[in-house]
Amino acid sequence: MTLLRRGIANSNWSADPAEIDLRVEKNGPSAVIPGSIFSYAITLENLGSLTATEIVLTDTLPQELTYLQDNSPFQLTQSHTSEVVWLASEIPGEIQFTFNLTVQVDVNFIGHLENSISVSTPISETNRANNVSTAETQIVSGAPSQVLIDAVLYDGY
Repeated sequence: MTLLRRGIANSNWSADPAEIDLRVEKNGPSAVIPGSIFSYAITLENLGSLTATEIVLTDTLPQELTYLQDNSPFQLTQSHTSEVVWLASEIPGEIQFTFNLTVQVDVNFIGHLENSISVSTPISETNRANNVSTAETQIVSGAPSQVLIDAVLYDGY
């Protein structure tokens, strides 16, 4: 897990309006093979200057994925169904958290997966458009491609 504090303008003339703006982002591999264990990187941050409270982070797993573990700093309240849910009592303004969610793909599945995560709070936000993120992963058959070069150099002697 990584915790970062966002920079604050050093000018006395610039003033941020008091606000809450939660943002979530999810990234994962573009392709894996059936049965693979892999991780999604999840970033949650409060872009605003006020503290957000009663935060609910919900990851809706496709049926082809099984939750294995995570290293989130938040309270895990549900992980046994297709939804993984974490609760955070508060996230101060201009703070960012990054953690990993580890899953396994079904050994019999080949195709396209879309895995979405959302964040919510009962408090009014300035921008809810950045409260959902989706990672797309292609499940492909066979082993990852390899290039094998076998060459004999001719030196002329």
